[in-house]
Amino acid sequence: MRRGLDSGAMQTLSDHEKAKIHSAALDVLETVGFGEAPDSTRDYLLAAGCWITDEGRVCFSRSLVEDTIARARTSLTFFGQNPRHDFDVSGSKTYFSTGCGSIRVVDPESRDIRPVTTKDVYDFARIADTLDNIHMFHRLGTPTDLEDIDDVDINLCYAAVRGTSKPVSTSWFNGENVTRSIEMCHWIAGSEDGWRRRPFILNTCTFVVPPLRFAPESCLGLENALRGGMPVQLTSSGQQGATAPVSVAGTIVQTMSEVLGGLVYAHQVVDDPQILLGTWPMVSDLRTGAATIGSPEQGIVSSVSSQMARHYGLPNGTISGGTDSKLPDTQSGFEKAIQHTLVGNSGGNVLFCAAGALAGGLGCSFPGLVMDNEIIGGALRVVEGFELNDDELGVEIIRDVCVDGPGHYLGRPETLARMKNDFFYPALSDRTSLNDWPGVGKPTMLENAYKLVDSILHTHFPTHVPEVADRQIRENLSIALPEEECRPKVA
Repeated sequence: MRRGLDSGAMQTLSDHEKAKIHSAALDVLETVGFGEAPDSTRDYLLAAGCWITDEGRVCFSRSLVEDTIARARTSLTFFGQNPRHDFDVSGSKTYFSTGCGSIRVVDPESRDIRPVTTKDVYDFARIADTLDNIHMFHRLGTPTDLEDIDDVDINLCYAAVRGTSKPVSTSWFNGENVTRSIEMCHWIAGSEDGWRRRPFILNTCTFVVPPLRFAPESCLGLENALRGGMPVQLTSSGQQGATAPVSVAGTIVQTMSEVLGGLVYAHQVVDDPQILLGTWPMVSDLRTGAATIGSPEQGIVSSVSSQMARHYGLPNGTISGGTDSKLPDTQSGFEKAIQHTLVGNSGGNVLFCAAGALAGGLGCSFPGLVMDNEIIGGALRVVEGFELNDDELGVEIIRDVCVDGPGHYLGRPETLARMKNDFFYPALSDRTSLNDWPGVGKPTMLENAYKLVDSILHTHFPTHVPEVADRQIRENLSIALPEEECRPKVA
């Protein structure tokens, strides 16, 4: 398993350009600020030294922002319910996560489209639980089979944490439901103290409505999460050309303004908050105004925002692997591969929407999820790179093979020793020769993906949530996922 690789080889911004973007972001916070602050948000920020303009906007001094950056955490640990899935978020270590909050499931073979159910979220989670190249499960799907928004929040969280023992990321529509979900986590962890020592859910919180307006319900969720010991991703998703400036530089300035303002806010709610800078700028197709997260421009803004987060030395998340295709097809493959290769090498920490999502985040796919795991595996091999030293140059080996040897390197001890670790071997992609391909049934990657999904869903039923905790959850909360769906079917 390749994870936590040091990336950052892709540096399109000079130090001088990073400083210019930072200075411009400080200018925006000092002269423009945030609008529509809820009462508690406004009170926290006024207590920090912010002020209200005649237009009712909350503005931040440059010194306040820079002091907050200086004292913010430079590393986080994301915990799984199983400790083998824990990972360190610091420096330029890179990890991949699923996403997004899709509302439709697409079957690539029949091309049928249907609404996402609670069971779908659980099934996506348990598939991700088995995939080596996916390090975190961000909510993949939003249940549409539940009418009450409170039930959606609770069941989305439950389906994710029941389906995988990896770290989980989700969002809430109602900020009060963050507190109810944290209580659920206390039962799973055995106690509040057990949860606070190892919080296994990240609140991916869209606390801001670009451009530069607070989102009241998400602000409440942010405050409840931080007070309850839950890490928070401060997510800014301005859309270039629509809710963010049309220039790349302007979009990044606004993005950094929004997340840095959020950082100041979080530091007033609790001391030493666990914060991920959620630099999620998106891109508009200006012919329609719709978001196009499969575009090459999406790779550019995600890459640059990752470089800015590294400039501050702060943990961050961004988008990589979005696609505008409705199917896991050629379009999806090239859009995802371009982004993963670019963004994966830009020093970002957690790359969201990397697996399972289609149609600009509105659709999701079971075979697409496992196919994306393979694309990520290839991208991770690129991120890993190679060593270069005197031994690696291999001059003596070349001389030995060419002068005294067989004229090839296949039988060399160093070749055999490194064949398992230095090369990426896909599980779904077909590498048989054209002559052999008919004899093995002419398989396609999509056909192989269906077989893998079917195998996982029939055999993998995670048992990491203690039965006593699950009974307590079901007795106290309205859980829609039937208990019998969480164990193998009896023949």
